[in-house]
Amino acid sequence: MLDPRNAARLLSEIEGVIAGTDEILARARKANRLDYDEPVEGLQVLDRYTWRIKLTRPLFNFIYQFADCRVSCAIAREVVERYADDVGGHPVGTGPFRLVTWKRSSKTIFEANPGFREEYFDGQPAPDDKEGLEILAKLKGRRIPMVGRVEVYVIDEQQPRWLAFLNAEHDLIFRVGEEFANVAMPNNVIAPNLAKRGIRMAQVPGMDITFNYFNMEDPTVGGYTPDKVALRRAISLAYNTKDEITIIRKNQAVPASTPYGPGVIGYDPRFRTEMAEFNPAKSKALLDMFGYLDRDGDGYREMPDGSPLVLRSNSTPTARDNQLDELWKRSMDEIGVRFTVRKAKWPDLLKEGYAGKLMFWQLGGSASQPEADTWLTSLYGPNSGLKGNLARFRLPAYDRLYETARVTYDATERVRLNREMARFVAAYAPWKVNTHRILTDMWYPWVIGYRRPQIQNQNFWRFIDIDTATSPAVPR
Repeated sequence: MLDPRNAARLLSEIEGVIAGTDEILARARKANRLDYDEPVEGLQVLDRYTWRIKLTRPLFNFIYQFADCRVSCAIAREVVERYADDVGGHPVGTGPFRLVTWKRSSKTIFEANPGFREEYFDGQPAPDDKEGLEILAKLKGRRIPMVGRVEVYVIDEQQPRWLAFLNAEHDLIFRVGEEFANVAMPNNVIAPNLAKRGIRMAQVPGMDITFNYFNMEDPTVGGYTPDKVALRRAISLAYNTKDEITIIRKNQAVPASTPYGPGVIGYDPRFRTEMAEFNPAKSKALLDMFGYLDRDGDGYREMPDGSPLVLRSNSTPTARDNQLDELWKRSMDEIGVRFTVRKAKWPDLLKEGYAGKLMFWQLGGSASQPEADTWLTSLYGPNSGLKGNLARFRLPAYDRLYETARVTYDATERVRLNREMARFVAAYAPWKVNTHRILTDMWYPWVIGYRRPQIQNQNFWRFIDIDTATSPAVPR
């Protein structure tokens, strides 16, 4: 993670947090390479099975990093030396499965790792957890992993993905596309035709959030002066989140009012900010007040200095993003703001977003820990750019609250600080928060033991089995 050639996305989780990383990184960035032999003060190997981490300051949530493979899973030094700049393209580890085929953006095949440690299925379901008790009864004592091969298919468009599942080409569909909610789970109940086939369904409220960010360094929508704040707030007020939920997401989401999602410590749906408000009249009044007027009568407003006012958005060429683009266009037409969309592939947009080249883009994020810090870190000034703050939001008052919250152990006080940060986000509007999604998975009856993990930071395949007597994919 400290090697600048890897551009590690979670570098902010350890830079300046583990003692000595600032000094190491300064030298590594100057040389554009990390000296892997140079000692790091905060990383010490004590013996074959023990290593010690020293932090620069108290940090209540650092313990979660040990449960996040993106941060703490070890990579053998010989692998790093062998693959150098392309180590990310050659995953080598000690997990329950090993990679055998990887067709990027298409198909990945894993096989059980014969060298995986001896581990057996076990659990402690709550007494009233009927499903958990049933799974434990079936799988207790089984050697992990239980399946010998896992095939993962990447299908960008939701319709072929859904049809492939209906044809039993896939055993499990992870997150059924929202556009199929009315046929797959009308009123959030599995459709009778699917239930007759033994297909099972589970829904969980996603520990996630969808939002649009404004580039705070953009000359049109960025900045902290009252006129720029008014423009962002007016744009946010004009967007019809209710239509996104009912029409596009088929009621598979709830409105978001804070820059963090359900399931984290202190989340309270009763705590509201105006980030969820839809009010075109107020939006128009704000624009009028700060000089964003239609001076030439073409139906679209100009900047206060008379130059063109254009909200330049970006999205991927998928059916869902096309619908979101249309909704944004209608919302902006309502208030007289010209709206344009540029289409590109998601990895290319992400690269440009990190570089600060995008004015406006919609993203979604899921929690990697049960703390609001998962999202609030993406608005912390020093994390601008590659460290995840794509909005490049830099507000000293917000940063001070964030720094205090990160070292505060008392959960009640952290919740109070998080709410203060939410109010700053509502006031300055670097994000337009939109929804918290409802996540639905479906699987066939021959899949045994599947249960969606609340936080998706490691694979769940090791904990499930396939009934080979009923699976159509198993040769007979």
